[in-house]
Amino acid sequence: AAQANRYGFIDFPDFAASVPTYLPLCLQPSGGNLGIGTTSPLVPIHLVTVPTILGNAVYVDTYASSSGSASNVALRRSNGVPTAPLPLLTAQNIGNVNFRGYNGSAFTVFASSAMVGVTTENWTATANGSAMFFNTTANGTSSSLERVRFDHNGNVGIGTTIPSRRLDIDNGTPGTTGLTIRTISSAPLTNP
Repeated sequence: AAQANRYGFIDFPDFAASVPTYLPLCLQPSGGNLGIGTTSPLVPIHLVTVPTILGNAVYVDTYASSSGSASNVALRRSNGVPTAPLPLLTAQNIGNVNFRGYNGSAFTVFASSAMVGVTTENWTATANGSAMFFNTTANGTSSSLERVRFDHNGNVGIGTTIPSRRLDIDNGTPGTTGLTIRTISSAPLTNP
């Protein structure tokens, strides 16, 4: 007889503590979420750790003699579905690395800081234009804003999403300094 869907758990002992504790590996039924260190995973892969003497980390080790071999984390994105993927279109996020913290009542829903890869053209086999930008959240606020952008042509924008030069700085206030260069032996050099 068919059984109802059930969670599957495997407990692994953690001998770092003086009294062993057990860290669960949980697989939800019907192709559900995978939890490592949690019995209630919220997303497809949910890792929960408590820092030990070795810290709180995910390791990706590569052992190879080739200079081109390296450990990497690849964030891949497609439109469509797994059986019929479609190319990305302009202004679509390719991948995000989001940083979220606990604010006293819950983990933040949106990223407080983020690194985002985005398309800058419709993708084909020979055209994969992209940009990367970084978001942060100002003190006393809860919404992050784009602060720095590396555009598809290599231009860097600080305070602007459309850098027109190799380094384009816009501090948002006309007539005020947007760049300060400091040296050890002189006063700051500024360029409004």
